[in-house]
Amino acid sequence: MINLRWLICLLCSLAISTTTLAQEKDAAQPKEPIPPPIAIPGAGLAEWFAPDLLRPRVSVRHDVGDGVGFNNGFTYLQGWIPLVQQTGRSVLFSDLRVVNFDNADYWEFNAGGGSRWYNADRDRIFGVNAYYDGRKTATTFFNQIGVGVESLGRYVDFRANGYAVVGPNSSIIGYNNPTFRGSNIVLDTLVENALSGFDFEIGTPIPFLERWDTRAFVGHYHYAAEQGPDVSGVRVRLEANVNHNVSLYFAAQHDAVLRTTVSGGIAMNFGGRKVCREQRGTVDRLDARVVRDVNIVSYSPQPVEANKVTALDPTTGQPIVVRHANSAAAAGGDGTVENPVQDLKQLQTVSTPNDILFLHANSTFVDPKLTLQNGQRLLGEGVNHTFTSTTGAFLLPRATTGKTLPLLSVSSNNVTAVTLAQDNEVSGLSFEAPAPTPVDLVFIAAAILNSNSFTINRNTFSGGQTGIALTNTTGIGLISENTFRTESVGVNIVATGSLKLLIEKNQFLSGQSGVGVSQSSGSFVLGIRANEFRTTTSVTDLVSGGTQTLLLQQNVGVGAYNLTQSLLGTFNIENVLYTNTPQPTTSGTINFVAPGSAGFP
Repeated sequence: MINLRWLICLLCSLAISTTTLAQEKDAAQPKEPIPPPIAIPGAGLAEWFAPDLLRPRVSVRHDVGDGVGFNNGFTYLQGWIPLVQQTGRSVLFSDLRVVNFDNADYWEFNAGGGSRWYNADRDRIFGVNAYYDGRKTATTFFNQIGVGVESLGRYVDFRANGYAVVGPNSSIIGYNNPTFRGSNIVLDTLVENALSGFDFEIGTPIPFLERWDTRAFVGHYHYAAEQGPDVSGVRVRLEANVNHNVSLYFAAQHDAVLRTTVSGGIAMNFGGRKVCREQRGTVDRLDARVVRDVNIVSYSPQPVEANKVTALDPTTGQPIVVRHANSAAAAGGDGTVENPVQDLKQLQTVSTPNDILFLHANSTFVDPKLTLQNGQRLLGEGVNHTFTSTTGAFLLPRATTGKTLPLLSVSSNNVTAVTLAQDNEVSGLSFEAPAPTPVDLVFIAAAILNSNSFTINRNTFSGGQTGIALTNTTGIGLISENTFRTESVGVNIVATGSLKLLIEKNQFLSGQSGVGVSQSSGSFVLGIRANEFRTTTSVTDLVSGGTQTLLLQQNVGVGAYNLTQSLLGTFNIENVLYTNTPQPTTSGTINFVAPGSAGFP
């Protein structure tokens, strides 16, 4: 961090050297008469109306554009207050400012003061100042001490400021850019850095625009970053006092980090000492505003390797584990992204419960027989998947640039490609059975599970007899956004226990039945909503015992609802909305219940 004592020495030396050059030019000009000094240790009521007395001033300013360390402009309220003054000689003042960066989360607070004195022999004003600055961002509060020197003359002005951040100078503002590394996911840490540094400028009135007290400045700024590159650049600035109450500002700067930024604004001034423009001289600038950075300079550098963190499971606090499979990988893989395994049998061998099993795009796995473990997610590269870590929710990264969903091709008889355990997800895969269709082929199955929850989404099922088979499955399930082109039934459910299942936004494009249900006992809640049926029968539902609460809503297609009820079973149906679909048929009585009875949002 920049040393504050070194900054003060640097600023003072710059001020002395620059003002010496300015004095040579100013000394050649005739001096304006200076009234005899009158000591006024503060302004009492009797002196308040003295014509030469400096008075408090309140300014409201709004700028648009970008600057060093801020975006989209700012608005501030500032108060300049003379504390002790000698008319025409010197002033001790305080300066308070509140800044909002056009965002409810970003504020700046400045409190300080300074001293100025007028040297009649040289016709120059010299000044020093010191400030405390505090900046509130969305994630932290930065603190800074600033010091400045200034020398103001008729033809040349010089200013220099130093800024030293005190306390913490960086804050984590978020995480992004998840990438695979080994069997884990790493995230970039986004850090906001508050920078210590200095700036200085030299300026002069613009010829032919003296009427509006227009001045141009050119300067340099430098801010040191502990993380990321330093910010060092040049700035040009214009300011004009249109009249006693209105001031205009413009600034443009360029550096290699923040690039070119431009801003401009207007200020309304209230109070202060009014001086006839034609009679205004150097001494009348004793109450000029102090020019310094409007903000504690901060920025977010590009993430670096040292700031990468491993994504952690919010439940266990341990790293999220991802095991990779790619059918084109070399033999002997260990399941890392750098060395994926070749087939699903090996994938299951290297995995543990709660892992993500990630199948790379353009892969083909022949005759898989994969039994998932509890908590595992079987995901195919090619659609967007999310994961949740202790630092938030993110999109799962890509491992390859492939475009085709991974394919699970089944050609054997009496095969179940994927068998679910508890709390599983299967998503983003293509299941296929080449002709002739194998006997008793099931692509995804779940059986005899307790307290199970599962999600099956965004898969395609082509060929085969049954896409998804649920036998005596209990718990909560969601089957959504899948496409079925099976020969017999898309989703087949044999229920004897307690199951709550929502089937929505799927396409059933071929086969005898989209959804087939056979219930013999227990309590079964089934929602069938917003699906497209092109099957012979949309829903075949047999209840021979127990109670079934059924939601049929907003389904479209050509197949009929075939609801068959024995004397031992009861249908409770809510929200039956048909779009281009025949009314349901039933062998018994159907009870229509109030909306919400099925419990689906």
